Amino acid sequence: MKFVNLSGLPRSGSTLLGNILNQHPDITACMDSSLSSIITNISDHSQKIYNESQFTINQYEILYRDFMRSGIKSWTYNLCDTEIYLDKDRSWAVDYALLFKLIPDAKVIFLMRDLRGVISSFEKIEGNRRILPSNEYLRPDDRDGYHHVDLMIERVDKWLNDDMIYTPLYAIKEILDCNWKYYKNFKFIRYEDYIENPRKILSGIYDFIGAKSFDNNLNDIKQVKYNDGCYAPYGIHTIRPKLVPNKVDCEFPLLKDEAQERIIDTCSWYYEEFYPEVYEKYKN
Repeated sequence: MKFVNLSGLPRSGSTLLGNILNQHPDITACMDSSLSSIITNISDHSQKIYNESQFTINQYEILYRDFMRSGIKSWTYNLCDTEIYLDKDRSWAVDYALLFKLIPDAKVIFLMRDLRGVISSFEKIEGNRRILPSNEYLRPDDRDGYHHVDLMIERVDKWLNDDMIYTPLYAIKEILDCNWKYYKNFKFIRYEDYIENPRKILSGIYDFIGAKSFDNNLNDIKQVKYNDGCYAPYGIHTIRPKLVPNKVDCEFPLLKDEAQERIIDTCSWYYEEFYPEVYEKYKN
């Protein structure tokens, strides 16, 4: 069975893409499975008991490695009866090195998005929450702090430092900067490209993961049922049942120009690597 992780930045269409890929007869998509959290917790546990047992470090490495591999195998075979298991879980970004140590031939479909679009989406959700209270995290750290800062810039900085954005960005930069050998196991997909030309992107994904070509029904996308309450409000995962190809509007009215510049300037490496057209326009 092939193991494929669907990951990436939040608000980048991973839930929609996972449900589209689930149409393929050889793919079983498990949405937000929490498998990565179980595995990383086991890895963390291994560090706590070196001094409490008779085993050597080398023995521990073998025992824990094989234990985690067996757990992954049991997990996937209980959930999947197809050739490809698709684990839609962004938390693998916490430790991709561990994933590839356990599953060297794993593939990762990593969704990108213009960060201005990601933060605009969060801002839209934050503004439309109605019932739930506002996110205190977005406020200045001290009560007098708001007098001396631009509050939209403050919000942008806090969004960029939130784990939902920080963790996948850090993982990408680490892979790029350190020339990790498993870079070839990643397929980076821009949200804007896959919304504009989904069939081309799907064809590339099937080629990347070694699945046969398939004519997806983009007019009737059935959503895999699961509970997304634990991700509220920013992880609301109800998808639209139809994907009509269209060019993504790259206007961000919820973010003033200074806030957009702050995002691009702070994450210039990201734009230079994945959105060179945006970066060049910003520089000029």
